[in-house]
Amino acid sequence: MPAARRPSPPASVFAVRAALVAGHRPERAAAARAGAAPAAAAAHAGALAWLAARDADGRLRAEAGRALEALLGRTGAARELRAARADAALATLRAAIDDPALSDERKLELLPLLEACGDPVHPDEVGRSFRRPEHAHRVLVGRQLAALPATPQAIDHELRLAGARGLWPGPLNGTADVDALLTIGSIAAGSHPALAALFLPAVAAAALHAGVGVARALEELGQAAATRHPYALHALRELAVLPAVGAVGERARRLARELEREGIAPAAPPGPPPVRGWASIVDGAGSRQVGLLFRAGRDRAAFCLLLNDLEGVKDVFFVPSGGARLVRGLELAGGVPVAPADLPFARALVADSFDLHERTGRPAPAPCLLYRHLLGEEPLAARPREPDLSAYASDRWPRTPALVLGSEVLARLPLCEELYCASDAAYAFLAARMRRDGVSRVHFDVDADEFRDYLTGIASEERELLTRRLALNLEVEARGGRAHRRENQALARVVVALAESVLPFEEIPFVQALNAAGMALVAQNVALGHRSQREANEAAERA
Repeated sequence: MPAARRPSPPASVFAVRAALVAGHRPERAAAARAGAAPAAAAAHAGALAWLAARDADGRLRAEAGRALEALLGRTGAARELRAARADAALATLRAAIDDPALSDERKLELLPLLEACGDPVHPDEVGRSFRRPEHAHRVLVGRQLAALPATPQAIDHELRLAGARGLWPGPLNGTADVDALLTIGSIAAGSHPALAALFLPAVAAAALHAGVGVARALEELGQAAATRHPYALHALRELAVLPAVGAVGERARRLARELEREGIAPAAPPGPPPVRGWASIVDGAGSRQVGLLFRAGRDRAAFCLLLNDLEGVKDVFFVPSGGARLVRGLELAGGVPVAPADLPFARALVADSFDLHERTGRPAPAPCLLYRHLLGEEPLAARPREPDLSAYASDRWPRTPALVLGSEVLARLPLCEELYCASDAAYAFLAARMRRDGVSRVHFDVDADEFRDYLTGIASEERELLTRRLALNLEVEARGGRAHRRENQALARVVVALAESVLPFEEIPFVQALNAAGMALVAQNVALGHRSQREANEAAERA
């Protein structure tokens, strides 16, 4: 088979090359046709691209590349002129990348120029464009990592972008996804140690949370320690004390001790002290938002955690600006009550969630590792807590049925209107009693005896959960200075009656009113075809 013929240079190449050889500064050569018509400008850009890709003289290739970058970066030219230059250069550069006769080293020299044209080489392309794809892939990823700051926000952002492919924050699609992330971290270990020191432990935490790729993640922690960067000791220490980390935590602990013996001093990424914080009430799914605000110039950054009393930490995220507006928006969205939360209170709430992770054996999401330092320097151990209702002075109340007299009106309060029973059993109970009236109207038939059976046999299973959620919400009201309100005092009496079984569960007026309204809402979801509250929630999120 005859050898592929080397492409011939366009005519404009010779004049541009002669100018560069004659000693013109690259910027002047680049500007030679700055005001020319689009066709001439395109020819000039194409000539520089040709020289940058194919000239035999390495020095002249570099000068042509600098001249092309200067030309593409000129801001004074009209949009049509800039587009003509970029299109012509890109066509020439792309042809060079696809040319099998051109060496990988030559192609790698063109990466900055393709970026300047707005069409960088993607790592997925290396298999068809390079003879040594693995080496080219490492170079490409290394270039991308070099521009990435070693901050939790940058790492979280990049990995959440990977989440479009199921990589972050979870669930990971499989071991191959973890391998891809660990390969990126391995490359960073050689070129960007500060980044790798944070990145590799975060990927290990993500693998744990997803339950895939843990074995290799365990091995790659050694690369994080090998950077000997202060961030590595910090991240390994944090990984070691996250809840339910098992062997990964033990490996992180051993590596941290080795770095300590070598005299490495730990350092967390820099962050200002919090200005103030907030905590919301618990909603019907058991979720609440807790956060801290930080100074960000004249604005406020926000560190937010979504905590759930059945799952623990559901998500962690950082908002670099607009934090105060976020809190105001939370209060305005349906009137969700919010109260001030200082750093010790925020730490206590997260420690309680960590305790839930520890008890259930389910690791926390990886962003917990990236942002944990924003909750203070001291380690944060898993520790259960009970809501503080001392502001209500409930010890002075007689334990009689009078505690809940008239309490049915409280079921409509924002603090508790979502706290009705919505268990799978509740859905099944109502599904069995649905009937259709005509074409679209759906009703459920429940008589007084069935309603009592529902309260005693289904809703009462969540008595402890309801009591705790009411107490958590009353704690928020107390922290917000609202414990003295008549409705909060009355609701605190209901909590005492529930906690101490002053009356049978099904005889408390509040319980009856709350679950009567809740049954109607569950029935609406059943009529829409949902078999559980989880299905209904997922459908609402998709909408």
